[in-house]
Amino acid sequence: MRRDQAGLVAGAAALFAVVFLARLTTLTMFAAGPSFHQLQREDFFDKSKHFPKSKQKKPLPPWEAGFFDIHHIRAGSSESTLFRLPDGTSLLVDAGEIPDGWVDKYGGTLTVDGPAPGFKSSGAQIVDYVTHFVEGPLDYIVVTHFHSDHMSAVPYVADRVDFGLLLDRGYPGYDFPGPVKQLGFDDYKAFVDGLPEGKVQQIQLGDTSQIRCCEEETTPDGGGGLRRPNRPSFRTRVLKRGLTWATAGDLYEAADVLDAAKGSWDENKLSIALAFDYGDFSYYEGGDNQHVEYSELLLLRRGDDKDQDEEHRVDTTTPTAKAAGAVDVATLNHHSHGVNAAFFRALQPKVAILQGWCSDQPTNDALYLLTSPALPVLDGSRDRVLFATNIQREAFASAGPRVEKFQSTHGHVVVRVYPPKSSAGSDDGLLDDNNAKTSSPRRDATYYKVFILDNDLRVIAEHGPFEAFAKKHRTQQPPSS
Repeated sequence: MRRDQAGLVAGAAALFAVVFLARLTTLTMFAAGPSFHQLQREDFFDKSKHFPKSKQKKPLPPWEAGFFDIHHIRAGSSESTLFRLPDGTSLLVDAGEIPDGWVDKYGGTLTVDGPAPGFKSSGAQIVDYVTHFVEGPLDYIVVTHFHSDHMSAVPYVADRVDFGLLLDRGYPGYDFPGPVKQLGFDDYKAFVDGLPEGKVQQIQLGDTSQIRCCEEETTPDGGGGLRRPNRPSFRTRVLKRGLTWATAGDLYEAADVLDAAKGSWDENKLSIALAFDYGDFSYYEGGDNQHVEYSELLLLRRGDDKDQDEEHRVDTTTPTAKAAGAVDVATLNHHSHGVNAAFFRALQPKVAILQGWCSDQPTNDALYLLTSPALPVLDGSRDRVLFATNIQREAFASAGPRVEKFQSTHGHVVVRVYPPKSSAGSDDGLLDDNNAKTSSPRRDATYYKVFILDNDLRVIAEHGPFEAFAKKHRTQQPPSS
């Protein structure tokens, strides 16, 4: 063989070896599970069969007056939801970031979506998302509770996006059930202390006037009075704050959750919980409310209808779900750790959304409940539709075939609620993917769709339209006790 040919062969062999070793390293890396930094690698998700794909990505159709948009933002180790109310009012619920060292201190073997080199922090991603979909300042920011993944990015976001009013559970004293000492709270408190007077309030229970929508949209009726817009009513219900419920008062005392010896408590159980009602549609946001982690699956499998709040430990999931009543769409409390059978019996959501950022989300128990035919679905179909902002590789490995029930497992999840066709004035939005009209829609019904967006905020999947039944169901059912 000539020397130049030998050189070519040797070079080709060397190149093959490099490629082979790189491929082997990649396979070994994925087989072992992605590291803290690798979890933000979108090239992995784009190749995953679980990542929704679309040959023709398109922007989300712009919000219009009368639309109610709910954006579940995928932003690293944060749970964050952006609401655009029918009159344009904007509301951000939570903005968090897991700090350095959290995994080593609390997570054990868990992996977490984190700020990998070259990627933006959770706070920066939230800012980008909010400013893309909201022109001008945010009207409201709500912090459901004082855990890092829900509050730590609030100062960052608020420094870059002006806002009207901040609402949380503890202002001004932050002393229930004791002085708040949660990780990252000192930075949040310093931020609050620096706000102008009137910029922050403790959230009020019930049909609150703190979060206002559609109040000033009136026009002269020609007779000296005012005509309200031909639009279904909208309201925000604050179901729970701390250990107090709007419908039931104080169900527990501070001593029930406080470890006096340590001066600590489970902050998740003090989460604010909200419900939003628009026409026939209702939506539930429960923060990280938590149930009694006791033989839940055993009770369900043997047909026992016993509610978890009969146990001696504190359960904030069950009374919160009962206070909400039936809803069309619900987020899963505490990234799925805070759901029980009573949660699904009370809410009966057609659509359930997991906001995940850690490798133990969703839990196997939650997957069993989500897919159980023994638990009701609002429309009577027993066919619940599941979405997630993120499910990690480890969760796929441990969850088994039930995780395949999720329609999407990576991406921003946007719920868009349309006003009834009789008041929307057109058929805009009620078309399927082929621009065909929905089959015989009721003109007085409320419909909604679910859109999945990628990191470029392009629509990669579209589901629905679904008909809303929550209001009709609640009016036909006796109040939960």
